[in-house]
Amino acid sequence: MPASLARWARGAFSARSARVATASLAALVLVVSAADAGGSGDEEEPEPDGSVQIPYLETGDLRPGAEWVIDCADTGTLPGVQVGCTPEGVALTADAYDPEWGEHPLTVTQFSGGTTLTVTYRVRMAPPPAPEVSVTRIDVPLTVGAQAMIPLSMLGIVCTLCTVDGGATIAITEPDPEEDQASARSGASAEPEPLTDVAMGLSATHLSLRSDEPGEAVVPLLLTDDAGQQVTTEIAVSFVPAASAPTVVEDAVEGAGEETGALHVNMPGDAWDLTALAWGEGVTFTCPQPRPDGLVCMRDGAATFTPVPPAPDAADATVAADAGASPPQFAFRVVDAAGTVSLGSVTIGEGPLLAVPSWETEAPLHMVFVPLTEEPTPVPALDALFRLLEGVTGR
Repeated sequence: MPASLARWARGAFSARSARVATASLAALVLVVSAADAGGSGDEEEPEPDGSVQIPYLETGDLRPGAEWVIDCADTGTLPGVQVGCTPEGVALTADAYDPEWGEHPLTVTQFSGGTTLTVTYRVRMAPPPAPEVSVTRIDVPLTVGAQAMIPLSMLGIVCTLCTVDGGATIAITEPDPEEDQASARSGASAEPEPLTDVAMGLSATHLSLRSDEPGEAVVPLLLTDDAGQQVTTEIAVSFVPAASAPTVVEDAVEGAGEETGALHVNMPGDAWDLTALAWGEGVTFTCPQPRPDGLVCMRDGAATFTPVPPAPDAADATVAADAGASPPQFAFRVVDAAGTVSLGSVTIGEGPLLAVPSWETEAPLHMVFVPLTEEPTPVPALDALFRLLEGVTGR
């Protein structure tokens, strides 16, 4: 193989990262095959075969090595992918992720002196990063015998592609039997067994729980994003007797007879007087994390919300605007003079309406935090391609 071709192999690919609202990495996967069309007629060279990853919704550059020039007249096109070509390189940018896109070939012809090289890239879209849950325990004890509602925003779910109409879901599943068996075999833990008779349900805005016994409980959840990727997680909660429990009031009927309580409501606006949603003697208010960017809560119950728009240079502003930079929901804690704690929430939307418990096992998932924009980072997979091509050329 000519030395110029070996130089091309060492520098055939580089990636230009574009700052995006999602900032999370998924990929286009390019599998490269090459043949020396201008060879000397000796035994055919083996075809290189490898893969690299380009960050999700960023721009990947296909650049020739030194002394090589791209023939843009022979560069192909890809559906749903912008293909920009200059003699110095080819830029690929996916307009949006499409799980049905499949795999498409892209042929790029390059030449150096009397040598012509045709490279076929078999391109497919890979999904964005799978959802993540940043919270594993709800830090407000729940009252035995009462219906407890947990705003989904308190789970701190981070998702790149969980939109209102995209098909993302959250579901209650069965605990993992393998983990339970492993825990039983170890016998090393002195922790009591978790409660098994706990009512659990989901709506698009809240997780509902009820137990008639005190103790620890584990809520097993299955998250599915718009791309169909699934992630399991577990949320721990504590149930305590009413005599020693912070008061968690979940609707007007149950709360009417309590000394301290708070409501879960759906209501519009960008400013609220939380004292109208809670009752008790000498109460103060806090809004725990995770909570929406732009939310300000005062101890006297005054709360305001100023949505934070997507970054102006976001490559996927449509998704960011659809999902929102953070959930349109926040939780608030009410603490009275005796230290009794109640949990309430505001879901910004139509209303005012009381949020009521739901005992369905699956619900739409869109109360999520969209990943923040990050600075570009190197793509380690490119190094693997360089090493692969060097091995093919014998360098």
